[in-house]
Amino acid sequence: MLDHCWPNGDAAVSSALQRAQEHLRWGLKAAAEPDALLLLAKVLIDHLSMRNDFAAVERLLALMQGSVAAALPRWQAAWWRLAAQNLEYLGRSEQAR
Repeated sequence: MLDHCWPNGDAAVSSALQRAQEHLRWGLKAAAEPDALLLLAKVLIDHLSMRNDFAAVERLLALMQGSVAAALPRWQAAWWRLAAQNLEYLGRSEQAR
């Protein structure tokens, strides 16, 4: 779904997006494995940015801040790179740095 094989308005895409968001919310409440949470958040951010829903991307970046420090260093690095790329694209160069 992330590579535009399916139209954004497709019911299957909307359903998958909703389930992923619910899993992420549940995982944050249950203090689930931080690496898994960051991976799920990355998938959501990739999808949301392909839909040009940058307000949702920014909310998700902010929501995940508390989970980053507990993740393995390689996931932290991947997360900060993802965050910086998205913020830079949004014209928020200072935040990206």
